[in-house]
Amino acid sequence: MKAFLVSVAVFVSFLAVLAFMLFLILVDTSPMGKTEYLLQTGKLTLFRYAGIGSLDDRELKIVYEGACTRKCHSRDVVERSAHNAREWEEIINRMGGVNGARITRSEAGVIAAYLAKRYG
Repeated sequence: MKAFLVSVAVFVSFLAVLAFMLFLILVDTSPMGKTEYLLQTGKLTLFRYAGIGSLDDRELKIVYEGACTRKCHSRDVVERSAHNAREWEEIINRMGGVNGARITRSEAGVIAAYLAKRYG
């Protein structure tokens, strides 16, 4: 009987912790909101590793900043250069191949298109 009560207490404690965590996730107090953040992170992860889906301008900017300006160099290095789409592709391929930047093919394509549109 004692083992049963301990099992029930552990199970109820687990449910309480799970309910509290769910409450924290669903109560959105930030500007973006936790749910929207989780959905966007999931979408960007699927895009990065499986090439699934299309990205809007805000998500394209996140991909560009995450791959280029947060890891390797500042924004002004990229944004002060004017290149067409083909030149941006060559630059990004060089960064991935020679310089060892961790950029997937799907990311390289959308980053090149984003940079050509914004800074071309």
